[in-house]
Amino acid sequence: MIPDQSILLEKAAFYFESKALKTGVDTPEIIAEDLCSGLVGYWLYLSRIGHQDKFASRLRYLATWDNKLFKATTLKRDEEVEQLLDNLQLLAYPEKLLPTARQYQLATSFALGADEKDQKIGEAEFSLTFIFDQKGLADVLERLAQPNKMFRLSNGFHIIGLLLVDGQYQVYDPNSKNGVLETSSVLEVAAYIFGGFEDLQDKQPFLALNISIYDLQDCSPGTYFDPTEYYSEKLADPDCRQIIMHHTYLFYLAAKYNEYVLINSMFANGYKYRIWRGNKLNEVNESIKYHDIPKLKFLLEQGLPVNATSIEYALERDVPEAIILLLSAGLTLQQAHKDAIANKYGSQGAMLIYEYALAMLSKVLHLEMLDENVVARLGFYEQQLIRYINDLTHAIQLPKVDWQKLQGDAVEIARQIDQAGKIEPATVPTAQLIVENLRIAAFEHGVDVSDRCEKAMDRIDGYIQKMQFSDHVLHPNSLFFSSLSHGSLAKSEVDPVLENYRAKLKA
Repeated sequence: MIPDQSILLEKAAFYFESKALKTGVDTPEIIAEDLCSGLVGYWLYLSRIGHQDKFASRLRYLATWDNKLFKATTLKRDEEVEQLLDNLQLLAYPEKLLPTARQYQLATSFALGADEKDQKIGEAEFSLTFIFDQKGLADVLERLAQPNKMFRLSNGFHIIGLLLVDGQYQVYDPNSKNGVLETSSVLEVAAYIFGGFEDLQDKQPFLALNISIYDLQDCSPGTYFDPTEYYSEKLADPDCRQIIMHHTYLFYLAAKYNEYVLINSMFANGYKYRIWRGNKLNEVNESIKYHDIPKLKFLLEQGLPVNATSIEYALERDVPEAIILLLSAGLTLQQAHKDAIANKYGSQGAMLIYEYALAMLSKVLHLEMLDENVVARLGFYEQQLIRYINDLTHAIQLPKVDWQKLQGDAVEIARQIDQAGKIEPATVPTAQLIVENLRIAAFEHGVDVSDRCEKAMDRIDGYIQKMQFSDHVLHPNSLFFSSLSHGSLAKSEVDPVLENYRAKLKA
């Protein structure tokens, strides 16, 4: 029998306490919650290489560890316990060694501690995040199951492992007191998995799960269906689409596992983002925690809200690239944030952050200088907008930023109205964001232009109401909202900007 996770956590804490009494040195708490990820990763690997008995015996050794025997020896540490816990920690908390590592990246976690002679785990061959009832989960597992492939199933808070060996499904739930389930019935597998997750999800009829499949390096990859086609098929069903749109935290799980195709499909089918408060960190801050700049950019492009807690968290975690993205996403810079940035990175580092945030704005908005003479006639709205921009920029001296480009963009809006008689809905956020980012620039130079910015926004809102534009474009919460129509900032443009910033800051 394999001992369950609660016994192992209790024994690990007892071992470190006993070790501290012998050595006189307290050991920092290194085994905590979420050990299930380490246990499943370790079980999958040892089972895959034919050493599942070794996994069971090592866990039983810890579960029956005898403090009296340990005290009777001159040893200051139990090597077998240490080796087991080292392996579990590596797979459960890889970010302690590599801040960008995630639990589900088994290849990365394993590579951090594997010897040259060890067989290595390859990158995930397949990943699918979706909602399932028991029958739906059984159907998907039956379609995906292939001999010896390592299945890692997660609802974001607990992990269960699955293998198909010699026609038998083997299922390992670290919380189970009954060890590994072995069965030939995929329906029994699905019911067992539901039983392992349901208490963590308030017994919802549909569980949100991620299914990731791994194998050893240099093994032939399996044959899997296309997740994009799977999502399209399910979203075409009105009943399924309704469940997807209102599931408690499918979006959070999709963001956690980088399921960008699913997220794009959800938004394309009318999904309205709402924060899920069941986790300590929201999706934006979790990206910051793991220094995942590409994911942060992706989420901001979807219009996820940014607020003061995000920039404070980016400062705490020392992720200046995230600060740049948050500022370029329209986050209002408060004086307290300005002081904190200056204190952490110095005046030169702070100026670089602002400079690169503004440079990114220019790239996103595709700002180009326009000749005002090409505008045959300026209407009242256009005159007011340019007047507000001129008013805001008059007292702001940015030596390396040409704010005339922003005025040029406003002129382009004016020309659009002159030629078409209206502003295209996609351009309205650009006008709003011109004003909002001038507010950021003003704060950087200690100039409070809040009142004038509010007047400018009121003028733009008035025009929006007059033209009866959709609510979808009234108040974008992210600068990247405009990139949906103006062209997204490609990774090839983002990375050099951030890398150049890092190099200058270090210099």
